[in-house]
Amino acid sequence: MDDNVKDFMTFKANATATAASQDENKPDVDAFLAKLGLDRASVDMFFAQYVTNEEKQAPDVAQCRKMLKGHRELLTLLREMAARAQADFARAIEVERGLEDQIIVEKTLHLARLASGETNKVTD
Repeated sequence: MDDNVKDFMTFKANATATAASQDENKPDVDAFLAKLGLDRASVDMFFAQYVTNEEKQAPDVAQCRKMLKGHRELLTLLREMAARAQADFARAIEVERGLEDQIIVEKTLHLARLASGETNKVTD
């Protein structure tokens, strides 16, 4: 046999022996509950009522999940709309800057014409 296989088999045997020895050391649940003044049937019944309540509340849970799905879809739509609005806003800023540049160029040309003595046809 390969040494790796032997090592694995040894490890598995040791793990199995450890697990078997721990089975003997498991606490006695019934004795623990008796110390607390409880029995297993009352504890099982206590936890069973929550399972029953979950079954009764299943329609409410389904309704909440449906509402949550609707809210998620709305949030997705709002995010898409916000992204489009940001893109439109960025385009508007670019156009505004372009117009400002054109205005500055036109003012400069107008002042240059006035300084050189040319007349503006609009002001005549």
